This record gives sequence, C-alpha cells and structure tokens, in this order.
Amino acid sequence: MMESEPFSLVDGVGLGLGGTVFLVQGTTIIMIKCIDGILVATDGLIFKVLADKEEDAGQKKSDALDTRAYKVEYIGDPPFMLTTASGTTVWFRSMLESLKERMKGKEWNIEKCADHAKTVLSQKSFTPKNCEIPKDVNIMDYGCTILFARYAPNPNQPASMIPCIMLVRKDEIEDIKEPYICVGSGSGFAKTLLEGKDFSNWKKEVVVRFLEETMVLISKKDVRTGGDIAIYYISSNNSISPVYQPFKSVVLLEMEHNHDKERQEMAEAKRASKRSRKTERAPKKKRKTWKF
Repeated sequence: MMESEPFSLVDGVGLGLGGTVFLVQGTTIIMIKCIDGILVATDGLIFKVLADKEEDAGQKKSDALDTRAYKVEYIGDPPFMLTTASGTTVWFRSMLESLKERMKGKEWNIEKCADHAKTVLSQKSFTPKNCEIPKDVNIMDYGCTILFARYAPNPNQPASMIPCIMLVRKDEIEDIKEPYICVGSGSGFAKTLLEGKDFSNWKKEVVVRFLEETMVLISKKDVRTGGDIAIYYISSNNSISPVYQPFKSVVLLEMEHNHDKERQEMAEAKRASKRSRKTERAPKKKRKTWKF
C-alpha cells in the first residue's frame, strides 16, 4: 500500500488518483441508538470493482485499494446530519454533490434528504463524473445503500428530539425503528451479535466498547471488513464528532481489548485468592453440646 492521504468516497483524493476516482465498493456499517445519542461505526477497507465478476467476488483484504478510507460525510455547515454508504459508492458521491447543490445552505430534514438520495439511486441511466469504469462493466448493475442519521423532532411531542436513521436503496426508503441497523458485507454476521440487545439504556462509552469488539470479530469472519475502524457520535443536539482521531486499526483494537481482558482476569484471580485466604483463616465455630 503506497503512502498517501486516505481515500475518500466523495472527493476521490488519495492513492495518487489525480482527481479521477476508481469505481469502488465495500464498507461494513453499524449504527446504534443508545441513551446518549447515535453511534456510527465503519471499517476502512475499499475495493476496486473488477470487470471479471469471479475475481471481483474473490478479492481479499490484501487486494484492498486502501485500509483507512474515510466513509462518513457530514451534511450542513455547521453539520446537522451524518451520512455514509455501502456498496458501489460512486452513487453516494453523485448523491452528495447534487444534494449540497440543491440545499444551497438550507437545512433539509432527514426525510427530504432520503427522498433525494432515492431519486439519484433510481435513475434509469447514470454516467459518473471523472470515474474510471472497467470495460464491460455496466454501472446500472451495481447498487448502493445510503444511510442518514440525526436527531429530529418527535412527531408526537415536537418539543422533544428523537434519534432518526433512514436507509435508502434505489427501490426503498426505510425509517429504522429498531435500536440498530447494519449493512454491508459484514452485516450478516453483525446481526448475530446485535440481535436481542436493548441498546436504549446503554451509555455511550459502553456502546463504543461494544462496537470496537464487534468490528474486530466481524473482520475475522468477513474478508471485506477490516483496516482502520471509525466511530462517530451524534448527540441529541446534533453535534457530530469522531470518537477518536486518528482512527484505530482492527489489530490495535484487538491488542487493546486482549490486554484489558487479561487485566480483568488477573484482577478477578486476585480477588478470588483473597476470598480463599479469608475462608482459610476464618476460625471454626464450636458446636454446642447439650447435657440433659
């Protein structure tokens, strides 16, 4: 991997591309609504779309164009919404460019942004700008899933704000009512780790920890998930910020978590040893005998 600026799904910088972007795909995304806000996690791998479908499907981590790609974009100045995408992300790039042009500095609600994204994704014909498309590849055969996240007024109580996540594909818009959503190549395994959990009472720090561990586990199961993990936080007043900067690699996160686990196990063993010694030192009570 050549040293350069991280690849961006939107402006195509990095990898010495000189303003022309490859047709790329990838991204495992998890969004969770918790008691403190919305947490968004993405991996850092990005892959070039290959003309040969068998070769394309067989790409591994070592084939990635970049391992630290930026996959999240802010909407608004100052930001009031976050968006990201999975699949063939040239659609995402086109959607964002036209969205920002149409908004003209105004603040659109999440439903309007989702409607615009669906309009872009459902075009009957599409020729991406400044994009290197392999010969014999029909861009219309490649899809994209876009997610928007922000806090919005509660329809039943307009004075209060609720976390909102919208999923957009070319044939659907879904208002995510569940406490989480996962999309992308690693989403199948991710769902097995997320199902049955009530995140509504989880604090931000606990969810961050869970997301780190989850992305590490997914990267072991899915050949297209890995690289640097990015986690973003959206508060109830729509303040958006990365949880840590720079992003942390899967390898580093696994080392940190293994170290923490070892410390916890050592601490528990120490407590168990103390309990055992106390039991050994405790004087035995004499049994009373009764004389008649």
